[in-house]
Amino acid sequence: SFALPAGSRLFDTGGFKGLSRNIAPDEFYGTLSFQFGIPRRLCINMYGMTELSTQFYDWGNDVCPSVKRGPHWIRTRAINPLTGEDMPRGEVGILAHCDLAHFNIVSTILTEDAGIARDDGFVFLGRTDGVEAKGCSMAVEEFLTAARI
Repeated sequence: SFALPAGSRLFDTGGFKGLSRNIAPDEFYGTLSFQFGIPRRLCINMYGMTELSTQFYDWGNDVCPSVKRGPHWIRTRAINPLTGEDMPRGEVGILAHCDLAHFNIVSTILTEDAGIARDDGFVFLGRTDGVEAKGCSMAVEEFLTAARI
């Protein structure tokens, strides 16, 4: 381990997708904080997807799961997957992101991610039970597997 200079931040863009290992967020950010000598509040996570033009960021990970926030042109709803109705604030639903940066294509993306919508953003709880893992790291893993042939 070593200490990064004062004011440094660590930035991560996702998880292991359950492929190589499972690490609880508290353990992950605790380890990062210890190994690099910076407080957990300076360990920043990004949530995004290819289908969106906008990404979300948290304000550190003192508390997990953290609240993800985006700019004013994107909104997130947690919906009931059976009815399509908005879930009451504070209740778990499937995340739907309406991204106005998508001015010439569909603006709302219904994910397979579970979360809780809040007035100040949303809390990402993980993939919905029973859906396959997705993400950029999946494509890299597929590429590396193919390259070994």
